[in-house]
Amino acid sequence: MLSLAVLLAELSASLLGASAAPARFHTVSQIIVGGTQRTSAAGVTVTPRNGRFRTGIRKGERLDDGTRVDVPAGVVVVVTSTGAKSTARLEPGSSITFVTTGKGELVRARGRVLFDVVHGALDFFRVREGDQITAGVNGTLFSIDAEAKTVAFVCKRDSVTIGRSGFVRIAGERKAVTLYDLLAADAKWHVTYDLDRPDLATFTTLGDAVATYRAQAASAAQRANVPAQLAALANLAAVQQAGGDGAGASATLADALELARSADARDAEARFALQLAGVRGDGNDYAAALEAARRALVLSRAIGDPEGIARASSAINRLRLGTPPP
Repeated sequence: MLSLAVLLAELSASLLGASAAPARFHTVSQIIVGGTQRTSAAGVTVTPRNGRFRTGIRKGERLDDGTRVDVPAGVVVVVTSTGAKSTARLEPGSSITFVTTGKGELVRARGRVLFDVVHGALDFFRVREGDQITAGVNGTLFSIDAEAKTVAFVCKRDSVTIGRSGFVRIAGERKAVTLYDLLAADAKWHVTYDLDRPDLATFTTLGDAVATYRAQAASAAQRANVPAQLAALANLAAVQQAGGDGAGASATLADALELARSADARDAEARFALQLAGVRGDGNDYAAALEAARRALVLSRAIGDPEGIARASSAINRLRLGTPPP
């Protein structure tokens, strides 16, 4: 069965090296059986992180981090995270594991699960299955459908920046990249991604790719649209790096880092810093690469991104050995 992971995560106190964080949990807010609201359902399987599974779930029940819920046919379960920052609607036949919740949430899901994120409540989330989707969250609705292999996003307020990892074709060569889309409630407000199609863009030459994203960045700057400008700069740096223009990518990322810092877009700043570490490592400038990777680590810790922490830590370890980050 296709496995999809939605990564919307806050760092635990042990990773932060801080005092114990407030307890985080999830609450069963609705149970629907055969189209009728119920207070309980007998066929749902609940498996705690370090415990034996049990069958049956009830409305108002608290699910601690690490709990997995498997929903049978004919049953819908709606779960609300701590602080009502998001809800997850488990359609019949789906399952979900609630890993953490806080500034972001880490959730692993199979089957069709609908997520509704409160505006401004979470910093980011991720969806992974082959290609990876990473999004800054200002308010969105998205679904995971394991059978259809699609992920759909609806921006309900302000904007949502979505990054997809896949491939770009430049002059006939296929390169691995992450490119970004911007959804905005007053413009392009919805999109559906087919996870079976990892080719994200095609350009005749590197010059065409660079010109495309430079024009987008300039247009966004003229409109004072910082999220759109950051997305365009990220795409510009990605194609420059894919095309072998390390100096150009480094300059673009330096501009992007400064803009992200001034806009307090820490998730974007962490991503740019880690990408810059890779570019500078490829150019054998290991001191500058280490500085960028350490910056990425600090930022990832600040926003509570365990995946970002792992990647930045790995980059630092490789750079200390004189090996560029992957």
